[in-house]
Amino acid sequence: MGKSKKARSARVNDGAMTSRYTSLQLLSTSSGDSSPSVLVSSDAERILFNAGEGWQRMCVEQGVRISRCDTMCLTHLSPDAVGGLPGYLLTTADAGQTRVALCGPPGLRKYVAAMRHYFRRDELTIDVEELGSADVPVAETKCFGYRGKDGVLDVSAVAVRVVEEDEASSHKSSPAPPVAKRPRVEEEEEKPVARYCASYVCRTPSVVGRFDVKKAKELGIPAGPLYGKLKSGASVKLSDGRVIEPSMVVGANQPGGSCAVVQCLSVETIDRLASTSTIARLFDAEPVDCVVHATPPRVARTDAYAAFVARFPASTTHVTTHARDESPFRTALLDARLLHRLAPELYVNPVLGASENNLTPQSSRPKNVVDGRPMLRYTLVPRDATGLDAAAVTDAPPDFEVDDSSLERARAVFARATTTEVVDPRDAELVERGRPRTACGRDARLVFLGTGSAIPSKHRNVSAIYLQCTRGDEEGSAGPGMLLDVGEGTVGQIYKAFGSATPSVLAQLHAVWISHPHADHHLGLPRLLLERRKYATEPLVLMAPWPVLRWLHEYEAVDDGARGTYIQVESSWIRRRDVPHPEAARLGKNLGLSACWNVRVRHCPHAYGLVVRSAAGWSLCYSGDCRPSPELVREANRVSVLVHEATFEDEFHDDAVAKNHSTVSEAICVGRDMQAHRTILTHFSQLMVPLQGSSCAPVLLHFVLKPLQVASDFMQLTFPQLLWAPALVPVVRAALAERAVSRVVDGECETTTSVTVFFVILHLMLVSYTGLQQAPLLLSE
Repeated sequence: MGKSKKARSARVNDGAMTSRYTSLQLLSTSSGDSSPSVLVSSDAERILFNAGEGWQRMCVEQGVRISRCDTMCLTHLSPDAVGGLPGYLLTTADAGQTRVALCGPPGLRKYVAAMRHYFRRDELTIDVEELGSADVPVAETKCFGYRGKDGVLDVSAVAVRVVEEDEASSHKSSPAPPVAKRPRVEEEEEKPVARYCASYVCRTPSVVGRFDVKKAKELGIPAGPLYGKLKSGASVKLSDGRVIEPSMVVGANQPGGSCAVVQCLSVETIDRLASTSTIARLFDAEPVDCVVHATPPRVARTDAYAAFVARFPASTTHVTTHARDESPFRTALLDARLLHRLAPELYVNPVLGASENNLTPQSSRPKNVVDGRPMLRYTLVPRDATGLDAAAVTDAPPDFEVDDSSLERARAVFARATTTEVVDPRDAELVERGRPRTACGRDARLVFLGTGSAIPSKHRNVSAIYLQCTRGDEEGSAGPGMLLDVGEGTVGQIYKAFGSATPSVLAQLHAVWISHPHADHHLGLPRLLLERRKYATEPLVLMAPWPVLRWLHEYEAVDDGARGTYIQVESSWIRRRDVPHPEAARLGKNLGLSACWNVRVRHCPHAYGLVVRSAAGWSLCYSGDCRPSPELVREANRVSVLVHEATFEDEFHDDAVAKNHSTVSEAICVGRDMQAHRTILTHFSQLMVPLQGSSCAPVLLHFVLKPLQVASDFMQLTFPQLLWAPALVPVVRAALAERAVSRVVDGECETTTSVTVFFVILHLMLVSYTGLQQAPLLLSE
């Protein structure tokens, strides 16, 4: 792998480097919606360690330039380490990157090969280096070409095999029974997969000593190019014939900087890891400045691991990655909190549960062990600046500063809006005042976990919708449900949306439906299946196109944590309503569904829409990604709820046609032609927020007269709430449009909506659209 000229120029004679800034930065920690990721950068070199789910989105949030990162080292092959890798490779290829280098434990080549089922980027070359082989319990090696020649950083790695008995014992702490006691499916008869964890050590060369300007002047050396030559280690000849050696004006070289990223997946692996020469040298002979512990908390909290940490010298700084349950997605939290404060019935206040993931108890923790937080940095070079730097660390996002009286007035206006059903005069059924088709779904609920398209965004996660089909057994408990698409980061969204109820939600998740093989609709599957395994004993029904099922099967040959957790139903098997669903009995018993079938739509090969009907009388259609489909209109005629993609605004109609997506108006027309009782728009382009800008008000005035709802992340709706929820569309769009305007003005640096401006817009729109001419001004004077 080639290095830039800038990187090569950092080295001088004797292999030493100039005193160029080199650092380690903790990009993310372990929480409900993120996993540990570390970036080591020196000059033009950037090496990433792990890319878990949501990694790209986190980089957009934190302003990290991912386009310059072409080298990745992976500590293991579970979703926590590689869940965000495929999405990044797709994005970086589309951005023009032609080569990426990957290093990781045995199985990495198989993992990359499995991506061919949805990854088509022939112009991107992926160099893969595996650490050892599957029949070797311990492997130690240098990574790539980092041997002190091509670049500044020198990377060593050690891969340790995790014994299967250790993995089995780790599952005993979860509520689910061991795999042997689960319902038997075909995949569980295969042999267990040998798993590995890798740790890495990065070192810079020695650092050239300080140039003594005073001494150079005393020797009569003219300032200019000769100074540069001496700094780089070359001798120079003066005009009087004297030869000046570098040692005459440059101090002695200083030891270089060093750091390590340690991963240990089981307690029994600790001794094996500590006995390797790569790690053992860190205890005394070749200590490092900083160690980041990516080890999971169930191992990191043990006495054995505390003893392992104690073997390092006191001069080594240890950074934990599990001390706080802290989300790095601040902007999305701000969006959701604002909407929740205005309409708590419809918008979830996303939270992550408190965590006690400290490496050791706080009272007994050594002074050189610190809690890692997103964007915490450790400076390695210059050597006189070595140490922690928390300047980029930010606190949790604050609530919007709105006084209580304004909130009460706003909620009073909302209360009036919820008492009047939004009626489309052309809907004959409603004009005749028949029973609304959503009223029969009083126990059904939609929770939108991701409403954006593929490109990473601060505001919206990629596609995922939770459909609760019936009421839970106990008051307040989650009812049986299914997921419609599972984009990257879906499990994190579930944790934020449901909080302490997440175990119940996952235990009651009985089906997953995937619309098509594009990565932004299914990359969250492995982690979802792994997480659900902790709380459920019965496999769920997985309905997906064959490329998705094949990819999942091949991934299980690398990490078999999801093996035996699902029953596969290939999408083409349920293409017709008159053909019985292979798992009809299971769907009827667990979810109360009387019918479930697919409809082919125009988007890509193996793309489908979904129609489900409940025994309770309600029905739902989900378009997936597609152009407007007459067949879908026929198959889902008079459906209770239509959820349709609206990727592009109307002015980008040509883009919608070229990419086989729908515009906002086209999606609304599909709902009209289908005679859907309610239409909900989703899957918005991350670059273009629908209904935004200075012309927002007239557009909203037109749309609010229709039975339409615009989805946003963490919006939750029971079917009866759909009778009045469209009345709030102008308010929601006002908030998001104002934030979008800030985005356009400031380019990549998006700003937060002014609360004052937002409430003024809210007031004006509620006056216009609800007819409340005497509505009080929502801001106190």
